[in-house]
Amino acid sequence: AAAAQVVKTTTAQIAALPKAGAIQADAAAKARRDQLRDRQVEARFLVARLDFEQAATFERDSPSFKKALDTATKEFGELVEEYRDSLVGTSSRFYQGRCAQELGEYQQALGCYQCRAPALLWQGCCATPRILSCRSSCMCRGCARLLLRPRTCWPGSTGAAKQKGCAHGTSVL
Repeated sequence: AAAAQVVKTTTAQIAALPKAGAIQADAAAKARRDQLRDRQVEARFLVARLDFEQAATFERDSPSFKKALDTATKEFGELVEEYRDSLVGTSSRFYQGRCAQELGEYQQALGCYQCRAPALLWQGCCATPRILSCRSSCMCRGCARLLLRPRTCWPGSTGAAKQKGCAHGTSVL
């Protein structure tokens, strides 16, 4: 409920801001708009995640389970459409796949997981990639692009992967 209230409040505050042309001339108003937009998208993602997590509180074959996952899928889908080429869009697409997987729709889930990978190839756009999740991949925090073909990339790891990829031992290709 609190996350939904943040979405409602930030939406109202964004609507109350001056038009885009007027904001461009006022650095403080532009910074406020950007801050409100960031809070809004974070809250929208949190609402969708909460709906996804709420499904786990229901029996797998119950209508409430399916309804919670369908709601989360819809919310993640809206985020994917609005923020397609950003970390929020990519994360939302991943969670759409998780929802489909939980519903037993494995082909749809696989499609969600696969469709984002080509857009996330790390192209060396920053000097120091850092680990966010080593179990499935490494991510460059500077550009938020995934490094593909994860290997043993725990800090301090050694081996051939370390020579071909990021500083954490993940190969780029």
